[in-house]
Amino acid sequence: MPNTSDSVVSDKHLFFRLWKGEDRLWCAFWLAWLAGGLVVGLATVVLADAGVISDIMAVVVRVFYIIYSCVAVWRNAFNCKMVVWAYAARTLMAVSILLFIVDIARQWFV
Repeated sequence: MPNTSDSVVSDKHLFFRLWKGEDRLWCAFWLAWLAGGLVVGLATVVLADAGVISDIMAVVVRVFYIIYSCVAVWRNAFNCKMVVWAYAARTLMAVSILLFIVDIARQWFV
């Protein structure tokens, strides 16, 4: 009898494959980090401006998504043909997190 538990089925979903580092770098970078980041960023700004969610909720959602997408890119970095792209992706993720932290610190502490 095949195992059809939720954990086995959900592991095939792109969201979980990216989190575990089981997909291609281009997928993590272009879909999760860039396109997903644009969608989440735009959606949180629009929803916060419309009063649907609070500003703090918008920041929390963005923080969680940035963590997810950066971890996805980091873990999938070496799932590519050219190693230089892996190091470039990891460098970009480190710089991205650093700039995000600086931006949040400026907005909240200045």
